[in-house]
Amino acid sequence: MKMIKIILEKFEKLLRIFFIASIVFTLTGFLSRYGLLFDRAAHFRMQYFFLQLVFVFLYIILKYRKALFIAALVTAINLTQILPLYIKPSPVNFSELKGLNRISILSINLRKDNKKYRKTAEYIKSINPDFLLLTEVNQEWYKALSDILKQYTCNKFLLREDCFGIGLFSKLESNRMIVKDYVGINLPTIVAEFNIKEEPLTLILVHTLPPANKYYYSLRNKHLANISFQRNHLSKNLVIMGDLNTTSWSFSFKNLLKKMDLKDSRKGFGLQNSWPTPFPLLRIAIDHCLVSKNIIVLEHKIGPNIGSDHYPVYVQLGLIK
Repeated sequence: MKMIKIILEKFEKLLRIFFIASIVFTLTGFLSRYGLLFDRAAHFRMQYFFLQLVFVFLYIILKYRKALFIAALVTAINLTQILPLYIKPSPVNFSELKGLNRISILSINLRKDNKKYRKTAEYIKSINPDFLLLTEVNQEWYKALSDILKQYTCNKFLLREDCFGIGLFSKLESNRMIVKDYVGINLPTIVAEFNIKEEPLTLILVHTLPPANKYYYSLRNKHLANISFQRNHLSKNLVIMGDLNTTSWSFSFKNLLKKMDLKDSRKGFGLQNSWPTPFPLLRIAIDHCLVSKNIIVLEHKIGPNIGSDHYPVYVQLGLIK
């Protein structure tokens, strides 16, 4: 223990930099509505939590009481943001479960330069969802998955060679499928209407711009905000799914939930971090499924690494009759 204390004291300045930085990022993350840098700070609650937890143990060893108190406080702040995702919603009674119309949805950001076609196809076959949602789908990917896509007799897709090809493939008949541009820059979003055993359902497939700069940040926020303005024109049963390029701790995400009266389908299932696959320590959840509050989430999980920088997201939902 004495040797550990000597080593820690030797690197005290470096530790202090990380300690202060994680405190600043924790607090500025609550200001994500005010700019790109604040928004970026909002996404790494899990990383801040574990980093501050390490400092709690370090400052116990070093017997730095003030620093220990601050580390424990910041750890608790981040925990309050993470913990709700692990709390199960109110249990559903058996009679409701018995009367559910069940649907399964698989959403995959393929990554246009990913060449693991067979692995992806085998995974889709193993899941065999009712709805298959694909982003970053181009001509090559469409051709590679053509045998599987034949099962989906109702579809709407737009193949592109940039990162914004998009496709919604359904085994169930649709009343209407349209491609909409919510931001006026030829960025497609698919809106589909269904009747599931006489229950209406709207399914929206979204792929927003990544907030790589201030302009893209503003367009991502505009995209999500403009979708929220359409709530009154959509079915009571609503599912929004895809690559939203934001985490649940950003203002744009929270605003979308609030304005559309939706819930995060991950609640009770945990963080489910989906990107980037090569870097576990930096991984965050930007691939989402948001559902209206009357929809029961029976299952939510991320799939295996199929060569993309995103993990697939699979959900099984129940519509109450």
